[in-house]
Amino acid sequence: MISRSGLAVGFSVLAFGLAMSPTAQAQDLSFDSPYVEFGAGGNWQELALDNLSSSSNYTPSSTEVSNLELGADLYAAVGATLIPGLRAEIQGSYHTNSGARFDVQSEGSATLTADSATFMVLANLWKDFAVTQGMTFSVGAGLGLGSSQQTAESGAYTTDINTTGLAYMIGAGVGFDIGSGMVISLTYSLSGIAGGTSGQVAFDSSDSDDEPFTGDLSSSMNQSLTVGLRIPM
Repeated sequence: MISRSGLAVGFSVLAFGLAMSPTAQAQDLSFDSPYVEFGAGGNWQELALDNLSSSSNYTPSSTEVSNLELGADLYAAVGATLIPGLRAEIQGSYHTNSGARFDVQSEGSATLTADSATFMVLANLWKDFAVTQGMTFSVGAGLGLGSSQQTAESGAYTTDINTTGLAYMIGAGVGFDIGSGMVISLTYSLSGIAGGTSGQVAFDSSDSDDEPFTGDLSSSMNQSLTVGLRIPM
């Protein structure tokens, strides 16, 4: 997992590169070549279960039966060229994963299943580098607002962990010109909510004399691989 300091370095390097670009220094910013982009792909995320506790003298232990399965990433963006090779856009994205399961043992036993979903609206900057005729390599980063929800179920207990805050994205990809100004993109990105997402969940014990177990459920960043279509307006 990339640390917050690593993300900060990545944003700093991108900002420094854009600021020192001779093109950026030589030209005034303008909003040319507006476009819309739509895309979809796979999303990877993991959940972790920690700090288990019980009212009994037994310390609960957990076994990860399965983590979140491959999910979906859907996005739409509207943007424009600021200067040649530099794009700015507003992007909305939705990431979803399901299928996590943890078995917990104490005096009794319990099973927890969990799903995760994240929605973000970001302001992104993308720097495009020409590789060959009709092909570009791009690096980008974005900041905005995001909301994440993990839904955990254990017997009669259902817990929603909701986190809203500063959202971020860093990514890289390639674009292929397919004519008429349209571009097909393949992008890998890391995104999430600053500070992470975590919260306490309860477990429905099979031992009727045992109080519910509790634990902390937390999620990792989203990792996405998407295919997009950029259409000039």
